[in-house]
This record gives sequence, structure tokens and C-alpha cells, in this order.
Amino acid sequence: MGIRSDLHDRTIAAGSRIGAGCNASCYPVVMPQTRDPLQPGLAHRSGTKRGTWYLRVAHGGRLVQLLLGGDDEMPVQVAREIVRQGIADLDRGITPDKRWVAEARRAHADRIGRTEAAPVQAVWTWGWSQREYLDDLRRKGRSDRTVDDYAGILKNLSVFDPHLVGALTIDDFRRLLAAIAIERPSTAFRATEVARSVSRWLSASGRGDDFLADLKPPPGAARSTGKQERPPSTIDEIVEIVRRCRDGSMSPSVAGAIETVCLTGLRVRQVVGARPSDVREGVWHIAPGGKRGGFSLPLTPRLRTLLHASDEWLFPEVYTRDPSQIGPVTEAAVIIALRRIGATTATGIRTAIAGALADDGYSNDEIEGLHGRVSDDPIDEADATARRGQMLRTWGEVVEREIGFPTLLGEVPPILPTP
Repeated sequence: MGIRSDLHDRTIAAGSRIGAGCNASCYPVVMPQTRDPLQPGLAHRSGTKRGTWYLRVAHGGRLVQLLLGGDDEMPVQVAREIVRQGIADLDRGITPDKRWVAEARRAHADRIGRTEAAPVQAVWTWGWSQREYLDDLRRKGRSDRTVDDYAGILKNLSVFDPHLVGALTIDDFRRLLAAIAIERPSTAFRATEVARSVSRWLSASGRGDDFLADLKPPPGAARSTGKQERPPSTIDEIVEIVRRCRDGSMSPSVAGAIETVCLTGLRVRQVVGARPSDVREGVWHIAPGGKRGGFSLPLTPRLRTLLHASDEWLFPEVYTRDPSQIGPVTEAAVIIALRRIGATTATGIRTAIAGALADDGYSNDEIEGLHGRVSDDPIDEADATARRGQMLRTWGEVVEREIGFPTLLGEVPPILPTP
């Protein structure tokens, strides 16, 4: 079984996701946590007096969450090593429990209970510097979204990771940023800002000089102005997004919502606001919205799996400002994640689906009826619902065929008109 890292997951009420065989070491509680940007499976929870480290992964259909120790006694480097060992043991069929944690702590006893000494300046590489910088941001209370954003931007400068900071010059960064600006002007602008921040942090923490103080955005670089026109997605791009949703690298609620958008072409708002009560007998009854009437969508087996839940929401989220409140995963979280992994939008996905269905022989009228009510006449709408099921099955077969996994999409379930 593969490991699914749950780290963004301030999203699920853990008790509803844990399999029946979970023992007492899998804590069925909801806790607001921040994922570690560098080690999948490591989560950090802030407390009133101290923070705590957790191993938090989903494996074999259940959530495994174990307290490792406090951040005042256990350095982040030790927590990462323990989590890496835990993931490796899970892959070998060994399920970590409280006894396993105790043994792991004994193995690192010489490093627990004291602060890890910073390496001498001579061995500070750019990669090490930026990792410590991101750790410091998290300790200072910056949101996981901000830390993730910075980590993603710094990946554009990863060519410098193995180089000693003392061997790098401002001209090295100018040349790389100028090359980035040719095709990605806004990325070059933001990479300049974050690189300067790392340089300032090196100086402020006594680990080096602020050698990028005079770094300026290269010619052609520009701050993003916000909303940008994006071309329609391609089938290959959508298939890659679905792969990412299934590889366990994202929160289950965010990944499930994005995959549902990819397999249906629905708007993000329609997906995140769905409840289990909207799905009955294999048909998703989508409520009216705006000028659009409600309509029914027969589900393929994969969509039935994605939309099967016992919570109040199909894609739940624990709100960090008030952990006692659980609601749907936010529309903004899904849109940002979709743009990050696929550089696209629900509109781009919907356009690609329409193109694939047109190539398969469906008419424009049939395709337009995929995402909205066609008629107030119950018989006509039942026929339209049946066609929606056929189109979803056709599109699902395209996606699964490109992914490379065999699929049995089955028959479209009996159609019931929208109440």
C-alpha cells in the first residue's frame, strides 16, 4: 500500500476517516495542524505553551497519527528523521504505535532535549539556508499557505541548492533570474523578493552576509496583476492533475474536490458545497444556483467513491481560527491548489471535456446540457440526465485510459428526475 500524506489537512474530522481496525495509537480527534513544507508526513501543532510534532499519514484506508514530542525538546531535524523512518516502516507492513515512538525517541535520545547546534557558516549551502529560513517562518507563526508559497518560489532557484552560500554572488542570481523572466516574468519578480528575504535572514541570524541586498528584479520581470487569461486545459494536463490528486501529496479533501472537478467539469463552488445527502442511489442531485436550475448527474464508480462520506460535508475542513467549527473545504483553497498543480481553472477543464466529447460524436446541445438543467418537463429532463451519465462515462474512460489503469465504469444507474 502506498502512503498518503495528510499534511495540509486541517480538513477532516479524523474519526470519520479512520478504519474500523485503528488502535488507540491512531488518535481519532480533530486538531488544527500545519504541515512541514520539507517532509511529507510531519505535522506541527501550535499550543499555548509549546508546539508539538506529529507523524500524520493515511495508510491502508485509515489515518495514522502519532505524537512524537514537543518542539521545545525535539529539533525539527529529528522529527523529520523519525517520520521518514515511520513511512518506510509502513511501506514494509509495520504499523507505528506508541511503543514504536518510544523506541524511535530512544534511538535519538542524544539529540532530544537540547537545541541542535547550527552548522558553522562554512558548510551553509543555499539549500540548507532556505530550509532553515522556512522553518523559522513556521516557528514565527506564518501560515502554512505562506510557507508553502515561499517554498514553491524557492524551487525556481534550486540550481544553487548544493552551493555554499559564501561561494555564491549576486551576479549568479541576476543571471538566473534574467533567464526565468523571459518566459515567467511574475515568477522572476517574486523569486527576487524571496531570495532577498533569505539573504536578510542569513544576516539577521548571524549565519552570513546580506549578499543579495542590492538584488533587483531583472528586466522584463513584473509583479502579477492578478487575474490572467489561461488557455483551455489539454487532456494530458488534466490526466496529470488527476495523478497528483491520487498520489497522496495533498489533503484528501482538496484532492478529492479537484479530482471531482476534473471528472465532471463542474464549478468549484458546486463541488465544495456538496453534502452526502445530495447523492442518492448513485445520482448526484445538484441544487439550483443563480439562474441555473437544479439537475441530476449519474455517477461513475470512481465518482461514487469520491462522493461517499459520512460527514456533514463531502469534502470537510476544520477551520483553523475556530477548530470546533467544521465546514466544507473552501473554494479558495481548491482554486489555489488547482492553479498550483495544473496552472488551470475549472473553466479550462470544462472546455477540454467539451472538446473530448465533441471528438467522440456528442452534439453541442448534448454537451451544453452536461452542466445544467435542460427542460422543466420531467421526461425530457430524465432523458438529458441519462445522456449526462453517458458523457461522464465516456470522459471517465478517456482519463483512466490515459492514466494507464484498467477501469470498469459500469452501467449508468437508474435515472430519477430531480425532485
